[in-house]
Amino acid sequence: MFAMIYTTVVVAVTLSNSSPVVASIYSKQYDKLESALYDGAYTDAVISGTSHTPLTYTVEKNDMKATELLLMYGAAPDMVNEFDKPPLYYAITNKNFDMVRLLLKYKADPYAADKSGRNAYNWAAQVDSKLVQVLSGKDKDEVIVKAHPDTTSIHDDVKVSISALKGNLPETKTPNRNAVALIIGNKNYSREGQLPDVSFSVNDAILMKAYAHKTLGIEEGNIIMLTDAKQSELVKWFGNEHTEGRLATLVKPGVTELFVYYSGHGAPDLQTGKPYIVPVDASMDTLNLNGYSLDLLKYNLAKTGAKKVTMVLESCFSGGAGSGQLFKNMSPAMLVTREIGEFDGNLFAAAQKDQVASWDSETKLGIFTRYFIQGVNGEADSKGNHDGKVTAGELRSYLSDEVTYQARRSYNRVQSPKIQLKNSGEVMSSI
Repeated sequence: MFAMIYTTVVVAVTLSNSSPVVASIYSKQYDKLESALYDGAYTDAVISGTSHTPLTYTVEKNDMKATELLLMYGAAPDMVNEFDKPPLYYAITNKNFDMVRLLLKYKADPYAADKSGRNAYNWAAQVDSKLVQVLSGKDKDEVIVKAHPDTTSIHDDVKVSISALKGNLPETKTPNRNAVALIIGNKNYSREGQLPDVSFSVNDAILMKAYAHKTLGIEEGNIIMLTDAKQSELVKWFGNEHTEGRLATLVKPGVTELFVYYSGHGAPDLQTGKPYIVPVDASMDTLNLNGYSLDLLKYNLAKTGAKKVTMVLESCFSGGAGSGQLFKNMSPAMLVTREIGEFDGNLFAAAQKDQVASWDSETKLGIFTRYFIQGVNGEADSKGNHDGKVTAGELRSYLSDEVTYQARRSYNRVQSPKIQLKNSGEVMSSI
């Protein structure tokens, strides 16, 4: 015997055709759609006069860009419309393999059944047996879940940021087909628990995704971007103490180059002081159980056998945040924090073990990310050897000066980046 899992019931709320979300979907104005979603527009409702939710509509219309944006900003992946059909139904009946993968990436449940008891596996079996393989994770042709094609489609706030950073991202003329990037922006902590949100982390992630594609030359299909990642998703991609994650399966030892970026909360374990990445569903009291150890992350990245690894952390591990302490009812003086430790690659971290990572309200980015991008835009080379290339060593010198100065100037606090380089001559951009 087993319990039937039913799809989510649509709430009795409608969205007018003139609402910012619906109007921008109809007109395919993706910048406006993202602005509305970023401002908290509600999406889990039926569009007036259509019987569709925004998500079932964009999936039925094969609109990958709009679907990715809706999912990225929290649209429920299993919400049914007034026809009692979830988004997966339309992706399957359209035989849109990429759309099915996209919905699964954002946790759509293939076992969720409609009122007749049928689920995604039943629909897929009628349409195409290959779709059943996709649903079960046995699709051999899939390498990476592909994000929406326009990786430089950045939220309006970030477009302003690029302008404020005095230049566009340098664009390489040589694609790097032997590189993979995993980029994480954890913003919405308050939805899951009592932690404060990290206001600009999705902006950070979207901008760094553009850097990975345009400047590092990483193909769009080899860029994975996660937003509001839970512990299960970090384990899925990075692995645990016993099992390798999906990222490792994408690496050809000695050939593939890895670029990993994280923007979100970090904190020390209360008992050991070891640094942890904080998933959006973590409890600070049991971080050793539901956080993701930075030591484990470094170890698992090294185990992949990648040719080289670059990790950038827009996070601090002191237990503090710009909006206050992450640990409630505890004096900061009681927290014990340990150093990040050695890393087998190039590591760029926003702050030292006992410092807070600051945000830049002008550009709506983390200060560290702002000056990282400003550095690779050429300013690190202008303060270096002026050869038209920004090396990791030049970027280290630039970030050490600029981030420290700007944090003191803006917040009257000490923030000194933690940077460890295995290869200081690695080229981070060519101007």
